[in-house]
Amino acid sequence: AGLPKHGKVRLLATVDEEIGGLGSLELTRQGLVHDVDAMIVGEATTNRLEYAHSGSFDYRIKSYGHLAHSSDPSLGVNAV
Repeated sequence: AGLPKHGKVRLLATVDEEIGGLGSLELTRQGLVHDVDAMIVGEATTNRLEYAHSGSFDYRIKSYGHLAHSSDPSLGVNAV
């Protein structure tokens, strides 16, 4: 694929990759990716290397319950 056969290997872990990309933006601001020749971005996909984004889902879940102390859970209602 024309990728480099030698170079540095660096593991960088980020957060917020789906909405805004604030984690990768901060790594870029800190200069931690300026000298890389290639990058593999790990996603929860099919455990294979992909050349493009595999898609995403955006959803909200509302759950209702009542908090209780763990010493007396019968006073609560499990929201799950």
